[in-house]
Amino acid sequence: MVQFSTNDDPLDAAGGRVRRHATSDGSETNRWGTFTVQSANQMLPLVERIVLDLIGLSRELEQQGAQIRGIEHLPNPSNLAAFADELSAIKESFSTDRQRLESCYRELSSLGVKVDSLQDGAIDFPGFLNRRPVLLCWKVGEPAVTHWHHPDECFPSRRVIGDHSFDAAQSSVAQAP
Repeated sequence: MVQFSTNDDPLDAAGGRVRRHATSDGSETNRWGTFTVQSANQMLPLVERIVLDLIGLSRELEQQGAQIRGIEHLPNPSNLAAFADELSAIKESFSTDRQRLESCYRELSSLGVKVDSLQDGAIDFPGFLNRRPVLLCWKVGEPAVTHWHHPDECFPSRRVIGDHSFDAAQSSVAQAP
């Protein structure tokens, strides 16, 4: 898999600016507000298209990276010029696809959602449950947002939404720029 950053926020790694601010309890929330289950589900068609593009681009970048490494590590063949053109074309394609990948991350960031795991196609929508920050979560292939987890937990720890009622915002502080 192509690794872009060692931090756990690929939006930052892709050059997107995740605008966050502290809430009254010291936790962070995104500038764009938070989601209810209904608002997250309404956004799913767009989010799914972007995530599928991300997954496809990530796979392309992995393949192109492997091709680049393979060509660069060839023993000194007598006809190295033939490989130079191929290497140049692959590097150009890699650069273009990398820019498209970063653009997809920025688009998700502008929507207020976060990639939890690109490999799994897992996405988080910030929300509140009983005035506490939580993440509503969804995975490519699921028909709707049906799970949630706490911000300090990861996707495998998610719980079924059930009868929980998720708030759009904790307070007016969560909506402030």
